Amino acid sequence: MRATRRARIVGAVLELYHAKLALMPLSSKMDFCEFCVAWSGKHGSDEKARIASAQSGEERWRRVPMPWELFQPALRIVGHCLLGPTNSDELRTQATRAAQCLYLRAMETMDARAVLACRSVVRLSQMAEEPIPEPSFSGAVEANMAELEAMRANILSGKN
Repeated sequence: MRATRRARIVGAVLELYHAKLALMPLSSKMDFCEFCVAWSGKHGSDEKARIASAQSGEERWRRVPMPWELFQPALRIVGHCLLGPTNSDELRTQATRAAQCLYLRAMETMDARAVLACRSVVRLSQMAEEPIPEPSFSGAVEANMAELEAMRANILSGKN
């Protein structure tokens, strides 16, 4: 998709927003993730309900053209919301949803850069949810000590 002047300007504004993202309140980050879901289009089982309610005037979700100049900073902000220093599970859930919607949008437009970037962010979100197992060195240390004792005994028996 060809970038327009408007997309470049909005992309530059999103870059400035990203630069100050650590100072932003949690509600601002939540709103941005919600906007990313809306901008990416309608994906999911509740699509028909949204279309019906949008026709009645209750809710207006609008799909926004997403060239790379707009997509890249948006994905960078979503990645910060996922992996940043905030300890809010609600923000991480919202950011995961936004990353998945952006991934589906990238798959629709078949933009290779966007697909690879989104898939990486989605995988990182899945990895962030999994607990990291604690390494256990007790068995390895005992095996190494036994091997060292055997080598020592072999060396000592060779000298005599």
